[in-house]
Amino acid sequence: MNIFTEHLEISVGIGILMTIVVGGFLTEAGRAFFQWGCDGLKRLFGFKATPLAPSISELEIDGYLARQTGLTVDQIQPLRETLERTQADLAAMRARYPDWAAEIDKAVQGFNQARPKDTDLALSHIAELIAHRRDAQTRELRLAEAVAKHTRAVLVYPYDHAQSAPLLCDAAELAGDRPWYWIDCGRARETLGDLDAAMTAYEKARNVAKAGHQARERAAAEIGIADLHHQQGRHEKAEKLYRAALTFFRNEAHRLGTPEARRDLSVSLNKTGDLARARGDLASAETAYQESLELCRALAAQLDTPEARRDLSVSLNRIGDLAMNRGDHAGAEAAYQEILAIDRALVAQVDTPQARRDLSVSLNKIGDLAQARGDLAAAEATYQESLELRRALATRLDTPEAQRELAISLYNMTRVTLGTGDKDQARAFYDEGLALIDRLHPDDQAGAREAFAKLGGAFD
Repeated sequence: MNIFTEHLEISVGIGILMTIVVGGFLTEAGRAFFQWGCDGLKRLFGFKATPLAPSISELEIDGYLARQTGLTVDQIQPLRETLERTQADLAAMRARYPDWAAEIDKAVQGFNQARPKDTDLALSHIAELIAHRRDAQTRELRLAEAVAKHTRAVLVYPYDHAQSAPLLCDAAELAGDRPWYWIDCGRARETLGDLDAAMTAYEKARNVAKAGHQARERAAAEIGIADLHHQQGRHEKAEKLYRAALTFFRNEAHRLGTPEARRDLSVSLNKTGDLARARGDLASAETAYQESLELCRALAAQLDTPEARRDLSVSLNRIGDLAMNRGDHAGAEAAYQEILAIDRALVAQVDTPQARRDLSVSLNKIGDLAQARGDLAAAEATYQESLELRRALATRLDTPEAQRELAISLYNMTRVTLGTGDKDQARAFYDEGLALIDRLHPDDQAGAREAFAKLGGAFD
């Protein structure tokens, strides 16, 4: 695999297991919503306001908005559980303060019907109702204020972390003893790159969870802390926390035996394997990845859902990439071919931009292997199919990432057609790709210009 594609071809779908959550396995239902800012926040989640209480309707993650905002699916994955907790918070608030029910329902309906201003206005009215109560400074009302702020962050600014982070962190301060509020605060700060503030939030979550004897919440907080240590090269500290979390999730999987608990174990195994791989311990990485793969195969067979099959592709991707690290091209191709089959089936079943993008990534990996073994005809065929998918996605989504990924495919086609001796066609791909990069902001080029520059000498 060439360095350019290795660094840029990180499938959003392949990252889906990177965050420890228990959100269940999603089913298709409901309607498209949240059209402001982009057309891509669809098929994700929704609430339904009912005469009794708001309830959530879970939809499959599309992933488009995540790509538009620069996030990955592993970063938006926590929204599954966050929305479930928000549902529970709103239901409790509705039961405790029945005179607020109309505003709560308006907030939910605004979310469902792509009217964020309505949601924001309804939540503002709830904040006013809280402030005007004589007992507004009581613990109970401070908790209600925390719920209102947290709900505003989740429903109005689900991916705008610059807006949501202050709300989430204020909510955590107000609530005080809710570890998940601190974890949500930490995730938002981490996404914004404020790692010190994220660490503080995760540590507060751990302390609150420890004091409240909330074992799962403590493990989730420690995963967040470990991720920050891993990112910043403090591998020994990360390893200690990952292993503690692995022990917890392994015990939970054995005790409960539920799909959610087994999936959490597979995630934790991948975390452990990723760290081992980063440290060069490929044998330990393979042991962890293989155990995760066995869990994911069993879950995919048991559940037969798009989400479970995508999780299987995550584990297979790690196995394939590890084989590439070892120079085992045959092992890598076996894993990538299985991923390719999964991705084709998912496109046939759900046909989301996310599924099409994942298929394009798989095709490029197969193409890289074919080119490495000198089978330029096979490489050109797979690269061409990926290019067609990415042209369509770039037209449909019109986002910097979609345009950059189209440039990746044009780069691949330039390389392979140079190899086949079709210099005129290679020049056409090269010129198109370079023009595409020129239109991107420098922050969105991600090494693409340098990679194309290295090919430029072939046309002198």
